Amino acid sequence: MENSLTPHEIALLNDRQLQIGNICHQWAAIEYHIALCIWSLLGIDYETGVILTGGLTMRPRVNMAVKLAVHLNAPKEAIDALTEIRKTLDGGLEDARNSAVHAVRFKDASNPASELVEMHRGRKKGRHPRTNAELRQLGTDIHAAGKTLKRRLDGAGIYNLPMRKPTAAMALKTSRTRSPPDSQPGS
Repeated sequence: MENSLTPHEIALLNDRQLQIGNICHQWAAIEYHIALCIWSLLGIDYETGVILTGGLTMRPRVNMAVKLAVHLNAPKEAIDALTEIRKTLDGGLEDARNSAVHAVRFKDASNPASELVEMHRGRKKGRHPRTNAELRQLGTDIHAAGKTLKRRLDGAGIYNLPMRKPTAAMALKTSRTRSPPDSQPGS
């Protein structure tokens, strides 16, 4: 089959792929910092943390982090940082990321410097053009949000909280009962 793309269009497509990869990388860093915050707040080790947060998407993960930080009386700076990242995500950053990563993409015949993307849910539902510069800016915005979150959580001392590995006795106790630790069945 004959390649219908010009060398310039191929370069633009390669840049688009690079920008989408950067967006994924920056997003994963935010997810990791939120997960690490949860693990630190609970004092759990890496393996247990992955079990707890590994299956969570961003929204439930950040909501859990905020609720735990408030419940466990984390430093105000940590609560504020988590609340701020949640507002940033809800303010359009998550929808923009989802569009960049999950949208169906079409070649824009009228403008090779952009593509047409189609989303079936979210704020940007429908088909609209998107340029490489917009993708690059989104990657920059996600990076800045993640860097700010990490700096603020670090400043609040979240990453310095002691972690502990669950003991065999804890594992045995939790495998035998679903009752809260201070109550006994039938009491």
